[in-house]
Amino acid sequence: MEGIHVVMTLICYPILWIMVGVFAASAKVKKGRAFGLEIPKEEWENDDVALMIRRCRKMLLWCGVILTFLMIPVLFIADEGLALTCWMIWLMLVIIVPIALFGRYFNCMKRLKIAKGWELTKEEHFWYGGFLYYNKDNPKVLVSLYPGSNSMNLARLPGKIVMGFCVLCIVAMPFFGLAVMKTDRTEMVVTVTENAVIAEHGHTEYAVVYDDVTEVALLREMPDCSRSAGFESSRLLKGKFSVDGYGKCSVCVELRDEAILVLKTADTTYLISFDTETEALEIIDNIDMK
Repeated sequence: MEGIHVVMTLICYPILWIMVGVFAASAKVKKGRAFGLEIPKEEWENDDVALMIRRCRKMLLWCGVILTFLMIPVLFIADEGLALTCWMIWLMLVIIVPIALFGRYFNCMKRLKIAKGWELTKEEHFWYGGFLYYNKDNPKVLVSLYPGSNSMNLARLPGKIVMGFCVLCIVAMPFFGLAVMKTDRTEMVVTVTENAVIAEHGHTEYAVVYDDVTEVALLREMPDCSRSAGFESSRLLKGKFSVDGYGKCSVCVELRDEAILVLKTADTTYLISFDTETEALEIIDNIDMK
């Protein structure tokens, strides 16, 4: 459980302050631009411009502080699936909120230029929020308001596709966490018949026919293993794993169960868990009788 918090903190938390720092730097008057918009040289010290820059930078700083405080409770969530869901929601906010704040002040600066009679450049007419660009007359897909600020031309099909994909990935973050939480909380069902044992979890099913079993062993704890494909949490292991002493195996194990059966066939080695050791021993007896 601690592993998720360590990894997410080390990887995701710096993203917050990178976003805040980049937008705060873009708001300042630099090389005759503020918020990426050209400012007449004689207006670089304009009070309205300076006030808007201060407000934007202050709001971005508060954004970083508030999101930092919102992150702290997540660190104390013990449930792995719920923790991941909360991290994904937090990361979505880290991406969206700074962009929205900067975009708001970009549009305010654009309106200020118009109100002051400072002429917008030809390209500035087509920029919205500092990162959205729409110009049917521009054949380019990748465009920039100034060096280092790249975006997609939403008037072009590739631009729509790329931007739509990015939005979809951001919006899908919480749903990814919810999907992991649902998988982790779904109970594994083991069905024992006269001829086979069947382990089911969600859409995954492992059926082992007794006649196909060449070797069987009873374990009381899960050996060290590494996942090749599938799902892994502090409660459940499901999918393809490399297991110490057994090599590549198909695993369907709830780690809280009392017993694990190793069922080796000519093609695959299965590890399936059982609520009690008695249930596992009954399977061994059935196999011995065949």
